Amino acid sequence: MQTLVRGTDVLARMSGDQFAALLTDCSLENATSVGENLREAVRNLRFPWEDHVFQVSTSVGIASIDVTTPHFADALSAAHAACLVARREGGDRVRSYQPSDLAHGHHQHLARWMQKVREAVESSRFQLLVQEIAPLDKSASQERHGELLVRMLDENGDLVAPHTFLSAAERYNLMPAVDRWVIQSSFAALDNGSDALSSLDLCAINLSGQSLSDPELLGFVTGLLDAAHFSPGRLVFEITETAVVENFEAARTFIHTLKERDCRFALDDFGSGMSSYSYLKNLPVDYLKIDGSFVRGMLEDPIDRAVVESINQIGHDLNMKTIAEFAESDEILAALSELGVDYAQGAAIGEPRPVS
Repeated sequence: MQTLVRGTDVLARMSGDQFAALLTDCSLENATSVGENLREAVRNLRFPWEDHVFQVSTSVGIASIDVTTPHFADALSAAHAACLVARREGGDRVRSYQPSDLAHGHHQHLARWMQKVREAVESSRFQLLVQEIAPLDKSASQERHGELLVRMLDENGDLVAPHTFLSAAERYNLMPAVDRWVIQSSFAALDNGSDALSSLDLCAINLSGQSLSDPELLGFVTGLLDAAHFSPGRLVFEITETAVVENFEAARTFIHTLKERDCRFALDDFGSGMSSYSYLKNLPVDYLKIDGSFVRGMLEDPIDRAVVESINQIGHDLNMKTIAEFAESDEILAALSELGVDYAQGAAIGEPRPVS
């Protein structure tokens, strides 16, 4: 594909099986020709697997960038929408953007929120919250945990629903900037003796898969640790199961390096992918967080309860403490305690509260 664009153009992999080309000083007619060449090159690819030979196809969406384009994000959103329409129409075709391609408004909506998130990052318009994680058997552990959560504020200072801005941040690769704000703000709150954190033995910070693949993140964190006045042993970094599987070597290096500084680690949302049991044996993780979708339904669905029990057992066999997410009632807390889960987090324990 790289040989089919000019030296002045930029071709990049966006994510998964999605690629983007930025063609400079290129007419729509020439861009369509480039798109057709790319489509044909992919179509001519064959690869054998066992007793079969497979053919590959691709869909191409094209959008112009000129003086009338409000922001690059609008062009990217338009090209993506055109690509999806081409795919819906059967694939293996090139489509130039038409206004009707954004009829459903989803991609335009994400692009608008991308700009809002970028502005929030630039002006630090976020709020840090903490939600308690409590031991289910207080005779076995007196450690008090809390997970640090981020919320975005809009132009009027009102809270934005997390999934609204996080979807855009993930789609347009803004999570590393959001994560860095959380890390820096969390370190500052711990250094300043925030009342909301002073009673907690451990504070958990989430890291996205995008941040985990950032080669500069480790240096950023160790630099902050060098300047910090609190014990690194109070920190737990939470990494999702999916992020570990997709960035295994980066995750292992990150974990090993920071564990040498006494930081701890939790594998978050475990069970959502059901693909990483083999990875657990090779990761020095301290806590296993059981995906809340199973915890929430464990009273009504015996399969959900069996999954919770299985993950809890595996965690204990690997000398990890287990944490159940979405513990929303006293009945769920009792069931988790009966299974021997170590900690719980959710509405039955406490709602998130502002750090400052």
